[in-house]
Amino acid sequence: MAEVLPFQEREDTDRFVVIGMEAITPLGPDKDSSWTNLISGKHGFVPLSELPFSKMPGMEVVKSKIVAPVHSDFDFDNYPSITESLSPRQKRSIHRSGELVTAAMYQALCQPNLIGEGSCKINSIIDPWRVSSYVGTAFSGAHTLAEVTGRAKTSDLFNTLYGRAATAPAMILGIKGAVSAVSTECASSSGVVHDGLRSLWRKPWGAEPDADILVIGGTESVLSPKPIEFFESLQVAVDTRDVDEIDIVSRALDKDRRGLIFGEGAGALVITSLKKARELGIKDEDIIAEIVGSAHLTEAETETLNGEEGQERVVYSVLEQAGVTAGELGYINGHLTATPGGDESETRATRKALAELGLKPENFYYGSTKSSTGHNLGAAGVIEAIFAIMALRGSVIPPPRNLENPIDEAEEFMLNMNWSAENPTKAPISVAVSNNFGFGGSAVALAFRKFQP
Repeated sequence: MAEVLPFQEREDTDRFVVIGMEAITPLGPDKDSSWTNLISGKHGFVPLSELPFSKMPGMEVVKSKIVAPVHSDFDFDNYPSITESLSPRQKRSIHRSGELVTAAMYQALCQPNLIGEGSCKINSIIDPWRVSSYVGTAFSGAHTLAEVTGRAKTSDLFNTLYGRAATAPAMILGIKGAVSAVSTECASSSGVVHDGLRSLWRKPWGAEPDADILVIGGTESVLSPKPIEFFESLQVAVDTRDVDEIDIVSRALDKDRRGLIFGEGAGALVITSLKKARELGIKDEDIIAEIVGSAHLTEAETETLNGEEGQERVVYSVLEQAGVTAGELGYINGHLTATPGGDESETRATRKALAELGLKPENFYYGSTKSSTGHNLGAAGVIEAIFAIMALRGSVIPPPRNLENPIDEAEEFMLNMNWSAENPTKAPISVAVSNNFGFGGSAVALAFRKFQP
């Protein structure tokens, strides 16, 4: 294996930094409110019966009683720069998953001032042909095909086309570089970070990179009968406890867990090379984080269970790329869906990766933010990467909601079980890792550090 160049020694063209980010989650309509509620120990779960779609035809056979919709404060109409630019036909032709990711990408681009004043378009300081976008989603709006009744309309077509998860926000925001929607199921939006970074690399034969700016999106909005039925058909995947137990569902790493809570959400990251960030005049203190490791492999034991070696290899790879040393404190935001078998397998793989590098589990906080957000499916990767970055920047560890009886495999990790809402756990972590694993064996890990010039 080739020797990994320490991130501090890489050229500015080969150091990649996050300059904008946004998350729209069941915990809040933006990253800041979501983070505040997360570290306060709150959850975004609601009784399915309280939501308008609970009356949709087909919902009577759904067993799930609790779901995790995007926070009720989110409203696409709260983004007038976007909505006022759309024709009535365009508004009808964008699925809710497209609305969510467009809003997240818009806000993430506003952070480094890359959106024109009073506009929703990329501004003139960057070339829109040099901006690429990759969006990860498990379903996009494809599931709505089953809900079309009568003669299909043009808007039905555009709501169901998978690629619209990427092309709709690109059209609205004026992104003109390479644009693609990708699905590796629950690893979709972390996988596109790894794969999308290639667009920022200089070609081996010396040609310029494909893009100067990379906009990553992740989105999911599938709270309707068929997608929920699909997951329920797996029998052990979804927690179907009664509403009176809403505060104890989604128990990642706990021996008494019963499965995931079905959720929705969106997130976005704006990434560029350190060289381009300097050219844009972005100050060091405005660089949110540096991506110091990424890995994407595939190994499946079954259609739904990842192979442990693939999981181990991606975690090992990003920790090695990040140059983590034995004395450093770290945080690992695991995929950890609270499903039987999956949590144990992932935790064993993570421990093996640490052991191979001479690192100890007791130096790593380990947990899952899905215990608060539910499983955001294709959007989970980017949302959880954002939470990992916020933990890194704030030196605050998200709480392990409902973790009372840890699985044996997790006992050597710092599980943050002494956390309290009044006194969130603070720790000087120097590296944050986000893991995501999808159906079919997709295994992705990302590593972040605070930016150091």
